[in-house]
Amino acid sequence: MGKIHEKTDFCDESIRVLGFEILVSIVEKKKDLLSKDLPKTKILIEQNFKYALEIEQEITNEWLFPKAESYLEEEIIEEEKVRTSMSFLERLINIAESKNILPFISECILTLLKNNGGWKYKYIALMAISQISENIEDLTQVEPILDVNIILILNIE
Repeated sequence: MGKIHEKTDFCDESIRVLGFEILVSIVEKKKDLLSKDLPKTKILIEQNFKYALEIEQEITNEWLFPKAESYLEEEIIEEEKVRTSMSFLERLINIAESKNILPFISECILTLLKNNGGWKYKYIALMAISQISENIEDLTQVEPILDVNIILILNIE
């Protein structure tokens, strides 16, 4: 299923999502799979972020010129791949023990924040931080990740 998710030249993009969906569904049924094979857990997390990064680099007019005076008054325009990726991330966070999955997510977030390849890296990192903060009940587990990320965000030029 991982190979299907990695393949980018399908005529129907939903086949890739289905491959990842099957993996996440299996893990939801057998929760101990993530803790038993940490290298594969890391690959699963990395592939999820890699998928989110496939969004277009160019910012659309919908983003540049919102219809409402405030983003709070308008639905957030969200790219489908980012929405799908964050949905999978949320499910993985809820499945796994935090101590097993948070280090891998944190590593991916730090890599994204350090990347100067464009806005989408920071955007996806911030979306992931949001998912973590919404889905981890014990914020003491999240504090080290957030502290480091907030420092990096504030130092971004």
